[in-house]
Amino acid sequence: MSTPLEFDYVSREDKAQDQPYPLGGGQGSFAQINDPNLLLDTWKPAEDGNGTILRFLDLGGLVRSVAVRLPAFHVTNAWQTDAVERNKSPISIKDGKEFTVTVHPHEIVTVRLTTEKTAQTGDAIRQ
Repeated sequence: MSTPLEFDYVSREDKAQDQPYPLGGGQGSFAQINDPNLLLDTWKPAEDGNGTILRFLDLGGLVRSVAVRLPAFHVTNAWQTDAVERNKSPISIKDGKEFTVTVHPHEIVTVRLTTEKTAQTGDAIRQ
């Protein structure tokens, strides 16, 4: 079972700084996954402090390659890891925004990313 993402509106008065919005004011997504049977279950800081961890849960039951696009980030490195976040194999990155993982039936896929968040002004903020 999956619960919908909860959100809260943050006004300009709530912000400590007035920085540009990387997703614009309309509809947007932090992660675009080209397979409706792959659920992004977790996105958290890595336990060792090196990057962030994404965990995907397969609900489809077939071996396949799935593309994941992160439009608000510039991915500098990606690795498929084991369950305790040890790097196992590097993952190729396309245009700094997209990577592809191989998914096996009912598998939990864990990926470590290091990124640069790129603001609309072109300034880079190291993550």
